[in-house]
Amino acid sequence: MNKKDIGLVIKKVRNEKNMGQQELAEAIGLKYSQEIAAFESGTIEIPPKYIPKLIKALGVSKEEWMRMFEKRAIQKLHESVAK
Repeated sequence: MNKKDIGLVIKKVRNEKNMGQQELAEAIGLKYSQEIAAFESGTIEIPPKYIPKLIKALGVSKEEWMRMFEKRAIQKLHESVAK
């Protein structure tokens, strides 16, 4: 799992929840939506302290979060982005 994969998952779930980048940023204790944009694009690595906050803010369980990173799920996500 790499930064870009994590970013794609965050963006997908955030969009499914109809949540804006600024809303997510504030929910996890960040000031700027640009930080979420950087996480989603894989430009920067997400500091580990934000992972539990992201899981909670996005309304997914830890188990769901881990399943999103299974190889098949990541392949499907990349395919959907490529379309």
